[in-house]
Amino acid sequence: MMAGSDCDCLICRLEERLFDDLNHEKGMEQYQCWAASSEVLAPFPTVGQLLAHLHRQGKDQNSSADEVIRELVQAGASRPSVR
Repeated sequence: MMAGSDCDCLICRLEERLFDDLNHEKGMEQYQCWAASSEVLAPFPTVGQLLAHLHRQGKDQNSSADEVIRELVQAGASRPSVR
């Protein structure tokens, strides 16, 4: 999500939610453990790197973004809240 942006796309909403959930020390530590245990998320050791990757996806690269989002949704449903 760009600073001052009013964008309501899926990636920007996901970004806002991840920052709300993980923008504290415990949340960042939990994300790093989560990412380290996931083949899909492992290339993104920080939430910032993950979101930058998602924002860079073009029309012909959606499968990568789809995999990441699927992993986030599946893992989020099976993990306790980090708040």
